[in-house]
Amino acid sequence: MRACLKTDFYRMFRSRFFLLAIVGIAVLYLVESIQVLYTTGSVLDSLVYNSFLSTPIISFSFCTLPFSACFLEDREHNFDFLSIRKGKLQNYVRSKVLVCFCGAVLAMVFGILLYVLLLHFRFPFFVENSLMINTKEAVDFGVLIAPNTILLYFICIAGFSGLLAGIFALLSAYCSLYEKNRLFTICAPLIGFYFLENFLTNGLHLPPLFNIWAIYTSGYSIFGNKAANIAYGIAVAIFAILGIGKLIEKKIERDLYGSKMELRTKKRILQHKDKTV
Repeated sequence: MRACLKTDFYRMFRSRFFLLAIVGIAVLYLVESIQVLYTTGSVLDSLVYNSFLSTPIISFSFCTLPFSACFLEDREHNFDFLSIRKGKLQNYVRSKVLVCFCGAVLAMVFGILLYVLLLHFRFPFFVENSLMINTKEAVDFGVLIAPNTILLYFICIAGFSGLLAGIFALLSAYCSLYEKNRLFTICAPLIGFYFLENFLTNGLHLPPLFNIWAIYTSGYSIFGNKAANIAYGIAVAIFAILGIGKLIEKKIERDLYGSKMELRTKKRILQHKDKTV
């Protein structure tokens, strides 16, 4: 599996789509910040303002660019069959799943970090006595909002939001096994978020514990404890990686070898032919 991971990470980092995702996220946040930037007066307040808009949701689509179409590309060039012949199906799928998730997280982190650094050429990181400074104790990673650790705060916030982007990137990769279209793969996070938020969470009136937006938005407090909120978000991401990875493995296994029922039927037919011969 180590060789698969090395190959897939090399493939992702060398891809132009990884750089496109980073630049796209930074430009998206910059465009959304134009209207309020001179009102807020700081990078921190502008980033917080963006978190209440559709900006993070749209950025999830950019996070699918680095590696969510890997199964689609492999199927087009028969790389999946060749890779599985050289190794195990599980290693092939696990490598792709991990790189797809990590690619989405890294794209979000580098994209927001690029946005922050570009704004800092003109505006300070934060302004004393602003709303965020006065309420920093109530948000996740708020203890890092200080002159010496403000960049670390931006990285942590981006990484935590990137966990949700990674989940949607895996969902996009799974959907690409059914609908073999790159545009659909990019749009899948928007469709998935709309379905989860409006039909499942709001439609069924689920508590915040099952609200993905509440889990990965630092302004919400599910458990009333910041450490518990962060730990729960990480646990949900790990569960999603394992669950979606298993679904992807089963789907590829059916596509390559057929269902268990089909395998039994083929085996019985071969046994029957042997007997008749």
